[in-house]
Amino acid sequence: MTAQVVRRWAAAGLAGLAVVTLVVVLPGQSWWPGWSVVGAWWWLPVIAVLAGTAIRLAQPVPPPVPPSLTAATQSTPTVQSKQWNWSAITSVITAGTALGALIFTGLSLSTTEQGQITDRYSKAVEQIGTQGPDHLETRLGGIYALERLSKDSPRDQPTIIEVLSAFVRSNAARPAANSNVSCPAHPGLDVQAALTVLGRRNFAKDQDTRIDLASSCLSGANLSDADLFWANLSDATLADANLTGANLTGVDFARVHLSRANLTGANLTGVHGSCQPE
Repeated sequence: MTAQVVRRWAAAGLAGLAVVTLVVVLPGQSWWPGWSVVGAWWWLPVIAVLAGTAIRLAQPVPPPVPPSLTAATQSTPTVQSKQWNWSAITSVITAGTALGALIFTGLSLSTTEQGQITDRYSKAVEQIGTQGPDHLETRLGGIYALERLSKDSPRDQPTIIEVLSAFVRSNAARPAANSNVSCPAHPGLDVQAALTVLGRRNFAKDQDTRIDLASSCLSGANLSDADLFWANLSDATLADANLTGANLTGVDFARVHLSRANLTGANLTGVHGSCQPE
């Protein structure tokens, strides 16, 4: 096999590697947060380097020197000087610089994005912390802002689950057993919104974080088709709640009140704990 054939095969292999890198490998990377912000142009330096190398390898190989000319050259000693291909060196340096600039830009954008996420989170938590009926819309805005944030930054979803769970427990706490106060017939609009957001999250991003609604007043709550996988509902009141089609796999139902609750089509696999009459 001639050197020319070898070089062409190498060029074809690099071109194939460029395609695989572009289509399969790099889009699935998650170890560097810059991928999500660099967007559609991150692949340009990578493809430029691979394509340039392939073109370089595909160039014709100079023909061998005839033996007669070789002999004549050997008989006349000459001083050989090494020639540098400055054009190729410049191309490599340019491509490397572009790749370095891309990485630096991606890291800078990632840092900026993380700062924006932190600001959004702080503002949303401040919103849901406002009290009083006059601030209902503010609390609702904060709840849905947290839902949006959990989609934009899945690694923050566990924290958002804990915040919304605490919001429900603090705003719909079950009265003490020895008090004359009973749970309201329906949760407040803000509590229902928090339950809805918790129930439609992507549980694959929970990172083993558990929805904790223990000792909450959830009477009349609408939890139809809610994904409450592995949630803690111990000592909660769910009288007249709508749980049709809900995923209750592994839920802790210890001492939960479920009188007149609608569990039609609910997945009760692995449910543990004993229910209490209302």
